[in-house]
Amino acid sequence: APAGGAGRTGGFGGGGPVCQARFGMSGGRIEVQCFTLAALMGHAFRIPADRIVGPDWIATAGATKFDIAAKLPEGASEAQVPEMLQALLADRFKLTIHRENKEETVYGLVVAKGGLKAKGALPDASEPVPDADTNAQLSTVQNIGGVQTIVTSPPPRNGGNATSTMSSPLMGTVRVTTDSNREHLEASNMTFEGLAGLLTTWMVAPVAVVDMTGLKGRYQVALEISWQDIWQDIVAARQAASPDAADRGTDPALDPAVTAAQLKEFRRALQSIGLQLEPRKGPVETIVVDHLEKTPTEN
Repeated sequence: APAGGAGRTGGFGGGGPVCQARFGMSGGRIEVQCFTLAALMGHAFRIPADRIVGPDWIATAGATKFDIAAKLPEGASEAQVPEMLQALLADRFKLTIHRENKEETVYGLVVAKGGLKAKGALPDASEPVPDADTNAQLSTVQNIGGVQTIVTSPPPRNGGNATSTMSSPLMGTVRVTTDSNREHLEASNMTFEGLAGLLTTWMVAPVAVVDMTGLKGRYQVALEISWQDIWQDIVAARQAASPDAADRGTDPALDPAVTAAQLKEFRRALQSIGLQLEPRKGPVETIVVDHLEKTPTEN
């Protein structure tokens, strides 16, 4: 089977503590560097890594990281890579899992009261999703909202702003321009399901965003996020709670000031296209690890 073939041809090596995570696919080969087991499972099961419930050692800052080099079997496509990773994890790490749907607070992406302002996709916007060019050392494959997404980030030219391009079947091609204070996103062919997945990944504190617009078309989307405004709101909220805590180092996942500040800014940005985020109760799929070995079996 293709998945088993990928597992047998791959090689593992423990990544160092300061290595840079990278997932590339090119010329029928998969090259993964410095991935935690949680990150690998996120790709394998098409789910954000923070929805994987398992032992602490799969995702903490000091978690062991792994490199994988594998060749796609004859006739296999890059779209099958997640299933191949599932088989590889089961074969080499003896991974067994089960799925659960937990009722949690999510943020529904809904049409605002004033109505949708986003325009339909441009007539020529159905551009194909390109392959990752790992040879150029610019493109990587990232898990955005549980979907394999090709991200290309060339170095800034002449000290200009950083730019990157994200491409996936749900988002089309998204162009992002970043300076020290803000980020501008522009897409010509995006689904709102893809936008919800991007928002889930984009936010600093873990917030599950679910498409509840009921709209299945593709749209032009332009958003601008001010990280400076978010940080100013965080500092103000912390100082109001405790004057000596404005600049304290806090895990964003545990700090309600971070969640509140980013929701305020993202809601402001979404108003420009007639969308809003509303808290709802809904089922969130999680992957629960039943068994996993710390050390993979030999090649």
